[in-house]
Amino acid sequence: MINCSAGRSILWLLSVVFLLSASPSFAVTGEDFEYKGYFRSGTGANFSGGGQNCYNEVGTSGNQFRLGNECSDYGEAYFIAHVLKPKKEKAMFFDTRVSLAYNPPGYTQYENPNFSLIEVYIEGGHFDDSPLTYWVGKRFYREPGLHMDDFFYFADSSGNGGGVQNIPLIGGKLAVALLTESGSVVTTSGRSRTLMADVRLFQVPISPVDDLNFWATVSVSKGGVDSTGIQYENSTGTTFGVKYHRKLGTVGDNNLALVWGRGLSQGLTLAGTNPAPILGANTQNSSWRLRAVNDLVVNLSEKWAFQVGAVFERWNTGGNGNASGTWLSLGARPIYFFSEVFSVAVEVGGSSVTYPGSGQNNKFIRTTIAPQITPKIDFFARPALRAYVTNTWGRSSGFGLQGEVWF
Repeated sequence: MINCSAGRSILWLLSVVFLLSASPSFAVTGEDFEYKGYFRSGTGANFSGGGQNCYNEVGTSGNQFRLGNECSDYGEAYFIAHVLKPKKEKAMFFDTRVSLAYNPPGYTQYENPNFSLIEVYIEGGHFDDSPLTYWVGKRFYREPGLHMDDFFYFADSSGNGGGVQNIPLIGGKLAVALLTESGSVVTTSGRSRTLMADVRLFQVPISPVDDLNFWATVSVSKGGVDSTGIQYENSTGTTFGVKYHRKLGTVGDNNLALVWGRGLSQGLTLAGTNPAPILGANTQNSSWRLRAVNDLVVNLSEKWAFQVGAVFERWNTGGNGNASGTWLSLGARPIYFFSEVFSVAVEVGGSSVTYPGSGQNNKFIRTTIAPQITPKIDFFARPALRAYVTNTWGRSSGFGLQGEVWF
């Protein structure tokens, strides 16, 4: 039987779909309604006879070398209602969007789907023949990431807010947004809350195949004293980033990003930005992070496609103990296509996280081989049905099956 929590989640999901498609003000049906999504599901085991083992290294972001290292099921469902469709190109429009994420552990047939409402926002624009668009609500507000590591490394300020996009400037497009993030700490100032101003300049051309993207944020959060007497500091933060994009003809792209963040924004995202307790001289406002990422994706020929990702990150979180650290990561996923349908992906990567203050050094190497079936010759071809054998050196080895799709 479906448990009560899962049943309530499913009824809630159906209610959202019904409201989107049957609003009394605007009946959105047929081609005015879109359903898009992503999901992966599968099963695995280790060679010792137990369940699949997955590892996420402390001090890293995302899921490094994810092939064969995704234990649970995961999906995202996007419901888009074109409340006002443009009658011609760049004509006035209004869209509403509701997106759900679900992440059941994949242990058994009936289990809690763990639904989360990850997006709910309204977007409109091109009013009076202007190129500008506007949005308000909760949304993913981030640049594409390093797929092999499931890592959104540049301009990730996802959260609640609103903004203006597509402002023409020096050959590119400017976007300005105001976003917020609330925490669980309650002080004499009230519930902790971060306010972030986010400015982005996209696609500034420097040649027919090269462009630059710029990102900057300023954040503030009010401190105070909680019910136990702990003092939280008034916090501020900034980030600055630049991403160089080069189009490699018709075969691929290379992105090189450099990002620096300070204080409240040292994590380089909006999520988790809350005032921290004052710890002597080690305060949140003195923390910082430097990140460099290179992401190369190439469909080299009718036989080969690959992604190569490199990450360098150095930080100091302003605390005691393991406050400072360095993360180095290098990985590749080449894919060889035997035909339009059958291929084999091989993923190899290594990572090192060091904490100079404690002398701690965490290292691992992961290799995975995955025969797969996809509908065409392309690195990002989906759906994909794959089998895999994986080994995290010094930890465990395993095997499994996985299906993955986005549409």
